[in-house]
Amino acid sequence: MHTLFCWREWRSPEEPKKWVEKLVSSKDGLLCFLKGLVQEGSVSGGEDYAARVYRYMRHKSVEDFVSPEVVEEKVKQISLEGLTEEEKGAVRAFQKALKRRKEGKGDDDWGRDDEED
Repeated sequence: MHTLFCWREWRSPEEPKKWVEKLVSSKDGLLCFLKGLVQEGSVSGGEDYAARVYRYMRHKSVEDFVSPEVVEEKVKQISLEGLTEEEKGAVRAFQKALKRRKEGKGDDDWGRDDEED
């Protein structure tokens, strides 16, 4: 994913957008794109001695390259059955990012995603 962001910065936002639009037109391309946007973070607090690791996605990162609505429609057509755990996790991370946005929450509210499930 770093390459896409660099490409966007060095050239123009339109070139990587066109490439990603073509990429996500296939199921494998869509899953590859989503997997690339998954980030890891950790949260600790209270009486926890160890931090909890979360995998999350920023809605803005999707928006930078393709319409989230397009991705949402394509994700709805995918069955989680038969996907790898990494692919399932990427789909869930996208769905949570979309839910946060629809609820008016920011991209940095990912630490509470599991509390709300």
